[in-house]
Order: sequence, then C-alpha cells, then structure tokens
Amino acid sequence: MIESQKKVEINNNTVNSLWKFKGSLSNSIVLLRVVGYGLLILTLFDFVDVFIPLKIMNAGWQFQTIGQLVERAAVPLIGLVFVFFGERHDRKEWELPTLRILSFFSLVVGVLYFLLVPLAFMNTIRLYVENSRTVEAQLLQEKQQIERFQGQLQGVSSMSQMNTVVNRMVQQGMPEAIAQAPTLKGKKDGVLNFVVKQQNIKELQVKATLRSRQIGLLKNSLKWILGAVVSGVLFIILKRNTVWTRKI
Repeated sequence: MIESQKKVEINNNTVNSLWKFKGSLSNSIVLLRVVGYGLLILTLFDFVDVFIPLKIMNAGWQFQTIGQLVERAAVPLIGLVFVFFGERHDRKEWELPTLRILSFFSLVVGVLYFLLVPLAFMNTIRLYVENSRTVEAQLLQEKQQIERFQGQLQGVSSMSQMNTVVNRMVQQGMPEAIAQAPTLKGKKDGVLNFVVKQQNIKELQVKATLRSRQIGLLKNSLKWILGAVVSGVLFIILKRNTVWTRKI
C-alpha cells in the first residue's frame, strides 16, 4: 500500500514537472517568434536603407549593394527560423496567413540571391576593366605632361630662365645638387632626369595600388558570390521545410 502511494506521488511529480516544462517551453517558443518577427522588421528597414539612393546604372553601387545584401542575409534567415519554430503549436489567428506568405517569401528571396551571382560576376568584370582603364588614362596623361615639360625645357635658352625652372623644381623636392650644375645643358639634363625618375616612382606606386585594389575586388567578388549561393540554398531549404504552412 505504501509502495503504491509512493509510486502515485512519483507519477504526480513527474506529470507536474512535465507540465511545468511544457509551459516554459511554450513561453520560450513564443519569445523566439517575437524576436523572429522583430528581426524581420529590422531587416526590412536595413534593406530599404541599402537601396536608397538608387544608382542602378553604377557598377560600383551595384557591386557594393550585392555585398551588403549577402552580408545581411544571416539576420532574415535567423528571423525566419525563429518565426517558423514550433510549426503549428500555439499560433495566433493572424499568424496563419502570415506564415504562408513568409514561406513563399523564402522561395522568392532564395531565387533572388541566386540571381545575384551572375550580376556580381558581370560587375566584377566591369569594375576590373574600369579600374585598369582609369589607371592607364592617368599614366598616359602624366606621360604627356612630362613630354610637354620636356618641350618647354628645350625652349629655355638662357641661364636666368633655367635658374627659375630649377628653383621651382627644388621647391618640389629636387636635390639642390642639380641646381649647382655649371652649364645650361647640365641643368636641363638634371631636371629632366629628376622628373622622369619621379614619374617612374609614381607609376610603380600607382600600379601597386591598382594591383592591391584588383586583388581586393576579386576576393570580395568570390566571397559574395559564394555567400549568395549559400544564402539562396538556405532560403530554399527553409521553403521546402515549411510546406506545413499550406495545410493550416
């Protein structure tokens, strides 16, 4: 008799513990869903900010926008997982159509992320070519300036004119030793050699900057293309695993 009472008490305690656990679990599920809806609303605000102002014809803007969309994909994914958590359990009436919309939304967003892949690839090529052409145009312009300067230098016929040129070049960093050349030709050659040397140094720096920029462009492109693929797959998986929303 005593053993039977103990068993009954143990069973009652177990049942009470299970009910308490169920209650706490239900509260946790509701909390996760609230957080999920909040994350989706914040995502909406964030994405609106990304697209304003629109610069659709600008390859750089398109490329950076793709990167921002990919890097922000985690927040809506987490938000959707939280919202769908628990499936049909303890849902409000207004949630039923909302869940169906969000399930379809997951499919649409997944497809859009896949479409970002060719767009990112094309913009990478455009930016790569544009960067190269910009640097080439800059170097060509500076080369033409040196040629014009060389022509002007050849037109200098007096030592006083040459000294004026030399003094101006010294202010721009030319060693004063060049200014001490005793002949007009010596000063001309010294100034021209200095200008050409400075141009060669600048050209190397510009090309190094371009190389660094192009490497950064390719790295970001690869990262964002792979990120877009992964994001698209995850959104499609969410859609496939929320088919239950069509049955509620």
